Amino acid sequence: MWAGVPMVGIPLYEDQIDNLVHVEAQGAGLTLDINDLTSETLSRTIRRVMTVPGFRYNAERVSKILRDLQNTDRPVDNVVRWILHVTRFGGNHLRPAVMDLNYVQRNLLDVYLFIGLVLASVIMINVSVCYLCCRSLCRIGRGEHFKKE
Repeated sequence: MWAGVPMVGIPLYEDQIDNLVHVEAQGAGLTLDINDLTSETLSRTIRRVMTVPGFRYNAERVSKILRDLQNTDRPVDNVVRWILHVTRFGGNHLRPAVMDLNYVQRNLLDVYLFIGLVLASVIMINVSVCYLCCRSLCRIGRGEHFKKE
């Protein structure tokens, strides 16, 4: 993205998948799946990235943003650089994606509820099995289980 050229990516590892999701979200390139890759899909995707002007524009925009994010040695220069950066490009690209999630998703409440239900079910099953075992053992101990003659 540094060069400002649109990207056609074929991710092989997890971090590459995440990076290409961001590239696609910025409109600066496209991703191909290695499992569905054919010469036809590769050439079609490359042609699309080369001919659609939006990809070039977005890649150049991302390149300008990346080049503007270079750090300096003096803190005062960093403050000035960040102020200028936000006035030039806005701050939407600095906003974390977690801000778009609702309260339940952001705090993983659905995951905790699921784990709690699974644990409660396991505990209830264990308690029921223990109760039935104890009840059977008590009957055997009192002799109620055997036939009286």
